[in-house]
Amino acid sequence: MNSFANLRANDGIEIEDILDSLLPENNRSNVFKAGEASGASGSFFFFSHDKRFVIKTMTKIEKDFFSSKFG
Repeated sequence: MNSFANLRANDGIEIEDILDSLLPENNRSNVFKAGEASGASGSFFFFSHDKRFVIKTMTKIEKDFFSSKFG
């Protein structure tokens, strides 16, 4: 099982939960709003329409850190 699958399993999140929350047609306005208020680092992020998930771009340093902690 990969790291992401392990995290999902620990939190009881099924892949279907993610797919339902991130349907493009339900998140269109949130994605456009996200461009108006990017993070302090300049990263792109937004909350899914149902507020269950946050999507954020990561720098290589953030990715490496995340991978080292949860990989």
